[in-house]
Amino acid sequence: MNKQVDELKQEIERNNIKIKKLEIKLQNEKKELKEKRILLNGVKIQYENYSKQEQKQTNNFVKIQEKLNKCQEEEYLKKVELQNDKYKISLIDYEVDQKAYQKAPFNQKQQFIEFRENDEIALNQLGELEKEKKKMKNTQKQQAQLKKKIEVTAPKLQKTERQLRHDQYQKIYYEQMLDDVKYIIEQKQIYISELESSISEYQKILQDLNSDLSIVMMNNLNFHNCSQKH
Repeated sequence: MNKQVDELKQEIERNNIKIKKLEIKLQNEKKELKEKRILLNGVKIQYENYSKQEQKQTNNFVKIQEKLNKCQEEEYLKKVELQNDKYKISLIDYEVDQKAYQKAPFNQKQQFIEFRENDEIALNQLGELEKEKKKMKNTQKQQAQLKKKIEVTAPKLQKTERQLRHDQYQKIYYEQMLDDVKYIIEQKQIYISELESSISEYQKILQDLNSDLSIVMMNNLNFHNCSQKH
């Protein structure tokens, strides 16, 4: 009888130790779960921030790219216009010279220049020539302004693109971290549930063992009382 009591007490002690270990483990897991939930909130905030930043930089990139494309297109058109202006000026200049030579085919350069400056037809065309030259200068000025805009806008586009790539990388990084932390939380919740279930099972075993011990001790007491009576 005493041997049975000792064995039950030992088994009860072993179960108590198991329960205690499981409870410590459960406490640690719950603490870690709480920490992971705090981490999840932090990661979620970072992910949302970089998602907003990515959208903002995407919009900026599109706007700057459209502006740059427009400037480049306009600059190209001004370049073509400038070439046409130069051709037109050369043509008018040539026509004036031709008329001057036809009317007064003298050899001296000074006489030819004087004729160009005094001939009525030549003067009209020279006036048109000056007008075209002014127009060309204006076109050159506009082209220079567009080139300046391109020089300023192109680095902005590159900088925005670098920032956009950075924000996209960070968004993907935190998105992956978000998935990883969610998975860890799910696994911890499953493990906590298993620990709680194990503790519950050991507590039930402990109750049964305590019940068995009470019965054995009661039987021992009854046996002892009966022995004394006899």
